[in-house]
Amino acid sequence: DAWGYVVFGDAEGSTGVRTDSDKALLVSNNSNDNDSPSTTSTTTKIPRDPSWPKRLAAMNIYYAQQYFKTVNGDEKYACNVDQLLPYLDQSIVTPFDIQIRLEKEAHFVAIVKDKIDAMVVKVTDDRLVTVESEPPYAASIPIPDD
Repeated sequence: DAWGYVVFGDAEGSTGVRTDSDKALLVSNNSNDNDSPSTTSTTTKIPRDPSWPKRLAAMNIYYAQQYFKTVNGDEKYACNVDQLLPYLDQSIVTPFDIQIRLEKEAHFVAIVKDKIDAMVVKVTDDRLVTVESEPPYAASIPIPDD
C-alpha cells in the first residue's frame, strides 16, 4: 500500500504557488551534466499540504479498522475510536476529533477534524480519502441586531 500525491510544476520546476519560507519546504536541485565545471542550481518551493496531518490520521484509522476487522473474525468494524486504541499511533491521532460511522457494520466512514479550521478529512472502508471544508457553524455567524 502507498498513499501519495503529485505536486505539478512547469519545466523550470515552479509549482506556481508562492508561500512564506516558514510554510514551504525548500528543495534544492543541483544538476551537473557530463561532469562539467559549471553547476546549475535551482530552488523550488513546494508548498506544505495543510491537510496532511489529518490525512495521516485518517490513514491510521483506516489501517486500524482493517486490523480490527481481521482480529474480530472479519465480522465487523469498530464503532468508535476507543475500540481501535491498541492499533493506533497516538501521536498521529491525538490532536484530532475522530468520529466513526458504521453503515450496516460492513462499511465505515471515519471523519477527522479539529477546532483550528473547517477542513474535514474522511476515509471509507474502501480506502477513499476525501478532503472537504465544512460550512461555518451557525453559532459563529454574527446575527445583526434589529
